Amino acid sequence: MDLNDAARQIFARHWVLIVLLTLVGTAVPVALDRYQEPEYVATARITFGEDPRDSQEAKALADTVGALATSTEVMAGALDAAGVPRTHGAVEDNVQVKPVGSSGVLAVSVTDRDPRVAATLVNALAARIVQVRGEDLVGDRPQTIDDLTAQIDSLNAQITDLENRPIVPDLTAAPLSLQHEDLLAQRTSLQRQRHEIDQALAAIQLPEVVDDSQSSGNAVDSSLPARIAVGGLLGVILGIGLAAAVAALRPTLNRTALSRRLRGPLLGRLPEAPGEEAPAEDPWLVRYITIAAERADVQSVQLVPVGRPPADVSGLARWLDGRDGVQVRPLVLPGPGSKGTSPAATGRVDRDGIVVVAPEVTRVADLAPLERHLQLTRRPVLGVITYRGKPVDRPDVESVDAEYRTSAVERDAAPTGTSAS
Repeated sequence: MDLNDAARQIFARHWVLIVLLTLVGTAVPVALDRYQEPEYVATARITFGEDPRDSQEAKALADTVGALATSTEVMAGALDAAGVPRTHGAVEDNVQVKPVGSSGVLAVSVTDRDPRVAATLVNALAARIVQVRGEDLVGDRPQTIDDLTAQIDSLNAQITDLENRPIVPDLTAAPLSLQHEDLLAQRTSLQRQRHEIDQALAAIQLPEVVDDSQSSGNAVDSSLPARIAVGGLLGVILGIGLAAAVAALRPTLNRTALSRRLRGPLLGRLPEAPGEEAPAEDPWLVRYITIAAERADVQSVQLVPVGRPPADVSGLARWLDGRDGVQVRPLVLPGPGSKGTSPAATGRVDRDGIVVVAPEVTRVADLAPLERHLQLTRRPVLGVITYRGKPVDRPDVESVDAEYRTSAVERDAAPTGTSAS
């Protein structure tokens, strides 16, 4: 089987299946979009306290913030601040964090069925992210500064008290001077530590909310055209796959492929399935059968129907019989849907040729009885006659047997080279 035959079996024979699955594939997104509740998205922009150097670092930063945003600590605080009837699990899957270029600005988005809830949630979430990140960056430095300031204030009070005491020469001057110097040294050390911490805090780039101005979410684009296109494409692929599977399990042959397989020419094409009545007059069909019989050097022709069920070719045989001196008889082979004519009615092997009568498209499995018959009898295939539609009449096997027995007696009694009719 070549590619043309394979394509014909897939597309020509099963185009209804392919079109149907394509329509189903396009209809599913439309149905889902129609019955799905609309969603709204709200966005707030923040900085996270880091400046990425390129787009890869910006994406990694967005992933980090996304993990933080959906953490229990941040989400619980945001839900409490927003005061909306939503659970952690319901909101977690609808949170998205994306980088805005490589600037270090991040877009935090929340999707919800209620546009106001989406805006309230995203603003609360952005504020909570900034708060938690800021606390993590600053750490306990503010408390340390407060402690150092309290110690410095205590030392200042002690120093002031010493400086205000009356001094007794030669008795208190030296001790007070030493104590004063010690307090000053302690104060200087504490002031230096506080200054270093102040410098470290000043160097920290704290996160902040850049934009939380949305008061209502925007409708989410459903991307329906793209989803319809994808659904249609998947339907086409599935349809072609199923059609190919059916074609592989139940292969068929068109009239040209059947002619090549049986190695016989196309003799004619009937507009409808043959039956008990004679077909419309077709002189070319008669002429082609006569030429084929002369070239094969046979004295009679047997019309063998194939298909399930086989067509009744008795009317066609009677119409062709005796035309141009060629004897034509039907022969029904045993197979699915037919018990076949009597073996005694097959005629003499050296005198008969086979003309196959088949539908426009024939299943390969229906050719098994014919091919077995040809292999055993070695009779030549004179050609193929095809027809459109499905057979209405089935072969009357008993009538064919009786007709064969009569014609066989007449043929055997006739002189060699003459016709029995």
